[in-house]
Amino acid sequence: MKNYIFTILLSLSMTLLVHAKQAADGWLFSTYMGASVSMENQVAFHFEDRSDQVFKANWRNRSFTDSHWWSAKLDRWNGDNVNGFELIHHKIYLANPNDVVQSFSISDGYNLFYYNFGRKFDDHILRLGLGVIFAHPDVQIQGRDHYIVKGTKGHHLAGPTVQLGYERWLWDNETNFVSLDTKLTFSYAKSPISPNKKEYAVVPDVAFHISIGVGNKPQALAGTWQDKAKYAIPFFYPYVIGNYFLGTGLLPGGD
Repeated sequence: MKNYIFTILLSLSMTLLVHAKQAADGWLFSTYMGASVSMENQVAFHFEDRSDQVFKANWRNRSFTDSHWWSAKLDRWNGDNVNGFELIHHKIYLANPNDVVQSFSISDGYNLFYYNFGRKFDDHILRLGLGVIFAHPDVQIQGRDHYIVKGTKGHHLAGPTVQLGYERWLWDNETNFVSLDTKLTFSYAKSPISPNKKEYAVVPDVAFHISIGVGNKPQALAGTWQDKAKYAIPFFYPYVIGNYFLGTGLLPGGD
């Protein structure tokens, strides 16, 4: 909870104090570290050897533990139009398991991949994102072996997702920027819960996300070698925060 409060207070204070500038047209890459909060919703587990389990799920996101929350954007700026790709490493953990579903999480991730359509209004950027979910489930069902498939084979194309995003640049210079990014995501996933393809969980998710991002500008590649070196800052940002501040490991995304 302290991490959430610190993130929100830092974001609000910087937003009030700093005025952002305009970026040149071209490709901008940025990475983000932050947190998400998922709302309660109904989850359904479908089995072949027992009755289905359908109940209201309470979720925990654990954004600062295990594989931390992170996101990345690759945007194409053209005047006030901002379009491009975004990946969010979102996570959900079932906080109210029962005797049958003893533990359940999609924690290596409930990964959201979007194509965003955006527009800049002064210092503010609004985005609509349409995308898909890649789910990596971790399940313990009563009387069964623990079900998880490690690595990329454990990720499944699980369903559609939509996001509404608001971003504001907090600080920038000729080569880089720092921003506050917030979003609402609306997702509907169908995730396997065993090697049996006929068994699955229907896991919708509505979540709020807040993060601080670090990005680069196209001008960096046209500058000195020092400017070009600064272009790489966003690539190291999640690594440094995750490894040296959160202690969540070298690679964001691996449990």
